[in-house]
Amino acid sequence: MITSLIDFSFIRSLVADCYSPYGPPCYDPPSLFLLDLFRYVDGYHNMSQFLELVHDEYRGRAYRTYAGISMDHLPCEGTFSNFRIRLGENLYNEIFHVLAGIFHQLEMITFKILAHDGTLYPTRARYKGLPCEMQLCCVPPGISQGKPISVMSVRVSP
Repeated sequence: MITSLIDFSFIRSLVADCYSPYGPPCYDPPSLFLLDLFRYVDGYHNMSQFLELVHDEYRGRAYRTYAGISMDHLPCEGTFSNFRIRLGENLYNEIFHVLAGIFHQLEMITFKILAHDGTLYPTRARYKGLPCEMQLCCVPPGISQGKPISVMSVRVSP
């Protein structure tokens, strides 16, 4: 995954002046940025819904593992609010947009996803500029609407 390709420790040096050497231990800034970026990539607009998933022992395992957060010390909504306040809106947005740019460069965010894991799901998404509801897509016999369709089995009529 992305965390094995890129060392996100550069974030610590960017935000170091926002932290004091005194006080209780805090969450690692790269971990909080990665969790927020995962929320963005996976389309969770509501932080509380995303954190509910992260707090789930089984479903949130991948998020916690990639962000480097243990099950013993999970962040809450207030953690993210305080983190944004501590950094300031401008610095937070600059770093977040750099991270989103990295994800985009690695084509993890393309804004053109029609398939996931080789499966095409019927949506109102456009395929080559044509809406699917115009009946220009031919679905092979034996495949009903509403069920996943293999990308390899979809033909587009001329």
